[in-house]
Amino acid sequence: MHVRGIAGVSTVVLLVLAAVGCGHVRPGMSDRQGAVFQASAQATATLPAGYNPITGLAGDPNGSGVWFWDDTKSDLSIFRIDAQGTVKSWPVLSGAASGFQAISGFTVTSNGMAWLGINSTLTRLDTSSGAVKTWQIPAPADNPAAESHMPADVKGQYLVQGIAVAPDGSHVAIAMSNASSVEVFDASAGTFAQIAMPATSDGPVAVAYAPDGTLGVALADYNTHQD
Repeated sequence: MHVRGIAGVSTVVLLVLAAVGCGHVRPGMSDRQGAVFQASAQATATLPAGYNPITGLAGDPNGSGVWFWDDTKSDLSIFRIDAQGTVKSWPVLSGAASGFQAISGFTVTSNGMAWLGINSTLTRLDTSSGAVKTWQIPAPADNPAAESHMPADVKGQYLVQGIAVAPDGSHVAIAMSNASSVEVFDASAGTFAQIAMPATSDGPVAVAYAPDGTLGVALADYNTHQD
């Protein structure tokens, strides 16, 4: 397990971006391609002492806010900051679930469902009711080539490194370390299935759904060292 242990201040800043011309447009580039963005702070929020640095953000599909998760030594919560800097939080994991990794998968859907994949746990937060449900993600198909690069004490561990939710909310795709398959969670049935990668040396590192429901998977080949 990769435990977060970096000291720092947990601060989120909402930015307003404005495009200005850079004056250095190369032949074949449009003015838009040559634009430079300047940012100014719209809202800032700092979490209380004891929280780790924030490592994952998700844009609010219904507005200008930002969602993120953060943890202390024993608890993990999901937060939202709005355009006025108001912060709301929902506790989702605690106690035996402590020791959270920095790499994770996190997204929030337009109907207010926050999905967090961390370590080997999938968590769903209904932000309208505050209801939390968790599932233990089963071990994916092993990737011996990936594990050959791992220290002995972390071999056999499969940690979430990316998730994506289908446009209709019916399925959640999960990319895990040391795996040669993608886990797909059926939200209505509460069951998991696997999609095998083209080769056992191919490890999924990121997943994304297209608007038509097509699932895209970014792969790393641990034999050729190509992505």
